[in-house]
Amino acid sequence: MENSYLKNTSFLEENQSFLKVDVCAIADWDGFYKIIQFLKKEYNVEVLEKIDGPDARRWLLRFEGCDFEVQHDDPYGNLIVATDRKSQELVRQIGLDLERRLSGA
Repeated sequence: MENSYLKNTSFLEENQSFLKVDVCAIADWDGFYKIIQFLKKEYNVEVLEKIDGPDARRWLLRFEGCDFEVQHDDPYGNLIVATDRKSQELVRQIGLDLERRLSGA
């Protein structure tokens, strides 16, 4: 049964913090790799740093001079996170792209 009331992505903008995109439709541990593969294929990102733990991971990526992170935290899920003002627009574009693709549009 499909939960149509659930969003595929959520954009989280908080004071004193940079934009985060919660990829709700791909929230599990394996989903982290799916997001990384998507970013490598569609955006040709470069992986700069990998930090992998037993229940959390954080990879630092670069696209056209913009650094951003993909994070997984059990039980919360997968986030794409801007690391500075420069990467906020890129993270927003990736989030909108994912939302469009995940909704089948």
